[in-house]
Formats: sequence, structure tokens, C-alpha cells
Amino acid sequence: MTISQMPLVPDIASDNAISHHRLAYLQERTRNQLFEFVMAKFIEAEAGGLTKAKLARRIHRSPEVITRLLGSPGNWTISTISDLLVGIADEELAPNSDKIMGRSRRNHIKPDWLSDGKPSGLHVASSITKITDSAPASFAFRGEVTTTTAA
Repeated sequence: MTISQMPLVPDIASDNAISHHRLAYLQERTRNQLFEFVMAKFIEAEAGGLTKAKLARRIHRSPEVITRLLGSPGNWTISTISDLLVGIADEELAPNSDKIMGRSRRNHIKPDWLSDGKPSGLHVASSITKITDSAPASFAFRGEVTTTTAA
């Protein structure tokens, strides 16, 4: 059986309306990327001693809500993302976006935080400035999207 990827380009490259299917696909990708980003931060902080209970206390949420939020990608609000990042890593998200046109095809197999150490699929390398008492008014976020395959 042959499986082929549907290109995003036809809908997006034209001046016509983008199909509902394409919009839904891109919305889900964004939800998954944000979830993976936050989970990677949580796993890193967990190794340093952060627990879901501590996180819940830090951001004034119940432990049950934290478990639900970190359990699977959801339709998080911007406030929720902000609360989670500051509660987990003392960080603030400063968005960056990438053009869809002209980028290479990718096949994202599984979330990066479930990786067995062998990189595969889409990886977002980012740099976010930590929030401190003397933090400047602006924060830096640089994202680089690369595609790799497992060896």
C-alpha cells in the first residue's frame, strides 16, 4: 500500500480560502507543538525536583487540573501556557513563526519528550531568556525548525 503526504501548498499558496481541513490540521499541529514544548520543560524541571503538586501550588491550580493539563494536548488558553511556563521554568514565551511555503517535508512520528534518544521528525530548538528580578523588558526567543531522521 502506498501512502503519500498531502501537500499544504495548494491551499495556502493561492489567494483562495484555505480549506477547513488544512486549518484544522495546522491548529492541531500547533496544539501538539506547544504541548511538547511545555512537557519538555516539565520533564527537565521534574529532574530538578519539581512535582505536579508543587507546580499546582505555584500557579494556584488544583493537582487534578495540572494532571489533566499535562496529560495530553488540549485547547489551552494563552493564560494557561503562560502560567505553566512561569510555574515550571520561570520562563515567558515569546512567539516565533516559520513560513509554510518552501520548507522541506517532515514526518513527525512521536513527541520529542517520548524519544528514545534518537532524534526523528520535527525538532524545535529554542532559546528563551529566564525571568529574573532584573530582566529586561523584552525577551528573546529564537526558534529553528529542522528535520532529522533516526539512524
